[in-house]
Amino acid sequence: MVQFVIKRLFLGIVVLWVLITLTFFILRFLPGGPFDSDKKLPPQVLQNLQKKYRLDLSLEKQYFFYLKDLVFHFDLGPSFKNPDRSINEMIAVSFPISLQLGMCALLIAFLVGIPLGLLAAYHHNTKWDHIFMICAISGVSLPAFLSGSILILIFSKFLSLLPAARWDGLSYMILPALTLGLRPAAIIARLMRGSALEVMDSDYIRTARAKGLSESQVVYKHVLKNSVLPVLTLAGPLSASIITGSFIVELIFAIPGMADYFVDAVFNRDYTLIMGATIVYAFFLISANILVDVLYRFIDSRMQVT
Repeated sequence: MVQFVIKRLFLGIVVLWVLITLTFFILRFLPGGPFDSDKKLPPQVLQNLQKKYRLDLSLEKQYFFYLKDLVFHFDLGPSFKNPDRSINEMIAVSFPISLQLGMCALLIAFLVGIPLGLLAAYHHNTKWDHIFMICAISGVSLPAFLSGSILILIFSKFLSLLPAARWDGLSYMILPALTLGLRPAAIIARLMRGSALEVMDSDYIRTARAKGLSESQVVYKHVLKNSVLPVLTLAGPLSASIITGSFIVELIFAIPGMADYFVDAVFNRDYTLIMGATIVYAFFLISANILVDVLYRFIDSRMQVT
């Protein structure tokens, strides 16, 4: 098991390094630069700025110094557009908010998606199955900006129950988390339904019923445990997609997360901020996948560790 974890960690580091390298050079090869604007800077000022941020060096030297600062000092560098703040400071302030929103949405996705999928499978081909699947298909089809607008319209404008924007307390978290969690919940529900239907047709489920186990014991002890494995496989990439997919939701609800920084960084060609956001989200995605691989081994003892 220890060798398995070490191997996964090593592969994760390699993948992260490849992603950092590709992102670094792609940004440099794209036309334009961080100091390009409608009003051109004087040549001397532009030269001083390039020297300050090491942009006057060759790409190989820029890459070397960036990796050196990142590996030995965990320094993501200064922001080209906000010189008074480092990328570490900006991410330290904004990423916990994005992470909190993502965790709330992920909790909603699993607490809603798994029971709905299980109930739909248990009531297969009944009106409840059809209702649950219509809700799931609607959740998958609706984009976040539309579902968020609908929720704001209903719960903020018409009912005046929840605030429409900002991130200042529990009541402010409900609508953004619901908006971000609806689509993943629908995906999980559909996946859970298909997996549970397959498990319910298995011989050991018929054997469990023949032994006289109650229906609740059959469903929760056997069906749920075995049908949740495909959902667990999806948990890693789904977690990362929820966190990274929070940008549009943060913009809709005016949440002070990483969306403002990242969108501005793309428009302004703020290389270091784009790199910092990419590294943070890549690290989160890789860590989530490694955690899922490890949990898989504990949940299903039949899995072989390789």
